[in-house]
Amino acid sequence: VTLQHSPCYFDDGLLLAASKQAGLQRSDDRGARWSDVELGGLWLDPEQPAGEPVVHSIVFSPAFRTDATVFVSGYNLGVLVSRDRGRTFARLWDCGLVSLWGTRCKLAISPDFATDQMLVANVRINADVAAIQTTGKAESVSVASSLMPFNASGVLLTSRDAGRTWGAPTGHRGWRDVTLVR
Repeated sequence: VTLQHSPCYFDDGLLLAASKQAGLQRSDDRGARWSDVELGGLWLDPEQPAGEPVVHSIVFSPAFRTDATVFVSGYNLGVLVSRDRGRTFARLWDCGLVSLWGTRCKLAISPDFATDQMLVANVRINADVAAIQTTGKAESVSVASSLMPFNASGVLLTSRDAGRTWGAPTGHRGWRDVTLVR
C-alpha cells in the first residue's frame, strides 16, 4: 500500500492511497470515506504477460495549495498527472517504453518544483523482459527520444519542465549508467 497526504492536509484532509487490489483511491475527509480514482484508460496494456499495473509513487507538488498538481507513477503505468487535486489523471509520459511490458517507474519531485519544475524518475524493466529486448544487436532501449544505456537495475532520468521532456541528469555524466539500489 502507498499512502500520501497533501502538503496542506491539515486544511484540506486530502489523502491518496494505492494498492494492487484497490487501485488508486482518494479521500478528502481525512480517510473517513474513500472513492476510486478512474485510471482504467491510462494503464499500459494490462493483458500483457508482465502483469497488472500498480501505482508505486504518489507525489504532490510542494506548491499543491496553489497549483493543485499531483503525479503518480508505477508498474506498467508510466507517469500520470492530475491538475485538479487528484480527481482525474492524464498520461504525462509512458517512460518511452510502451512496447516493453514490466516497466517500473518510481518518481521524486524537487522541493523547489514551483521554480525549477524538476522531476526525477527511476525507470526499470522487468529483468526477463529486458533480457528479451537486449538480445542480438539491441544494447539500449529508446527513452525520451534518446538512447540511454539500460540494465535491469534501471535508468535515472530527470525532467526540468514538469514532465514534458526527459533525459539524463545534466552535469553528472556518471549517472547515465549508474546501477541503482533496489
